[in-house]
Amino acid sequence: MFCSGRNGTASYSPDVVGTDLMPLFDTILEYIPAPEADVDAPFQMLVSAIDYNEYVGRMAIGRIERGTLKQNQEIMVCNYHDPDAAPKKAKAVSMYEFEGLAKNPVTESTAGNIICLSGIGDITIGDTICAPECVEVFRIVEDFPVIVFLTTLFSPFSTFVFLETFSTAKFNCNFASVF
Repeated sequence: MFCSGRNGTASYSPDVVGTDLMPLFDTILEYIPAPEADVDAPFQMLVSAIDYNEYVGRMAIGRIERGTLKQNQEIMVCNYHDPDAAPKKAKAVSMYEFEGLAKNPVTESTAGNIICLSGIGDITIGDTICAPECVEVFRIVEDFPVIVFLTTLFSPFSTFVFLETFSTAKFNCNFASVF
């Protein structure tokens, strides 16, 4: 696979100039299996990021692991940081699905989708949002380092390299930057 991000082209051979990125997308679909999701199971979602909107406040972002969530549905929030705390009742006031960088409002979303959810004022990363009839805390793998490596070219002569190591158990971050 030969790709050019700058030109937005991909081809299977270095001798053939690509016209678009379809060969890359076709290869991804061929070799990477679709995610498995159970839409009939009770709803469960792990909060993996937080957004903020001045009108609705904190918004939970995460992938629905199983089940279906409807707007204004009653939900339970399990606090990962305080496992002894009782789960709190909440309501899915508004929901958004991502399309590119845009958030589109939806009234229902199913397993496998990444959504943004408002209506829970004190939500934090690591919390589990689930159906009231099946309250289960999503277990995060402890001390499993997740490494994110990002390189961005600002000019032909300089490169910014960012390396982050994150430990879920201690919430430690290590950063390294090269200019």
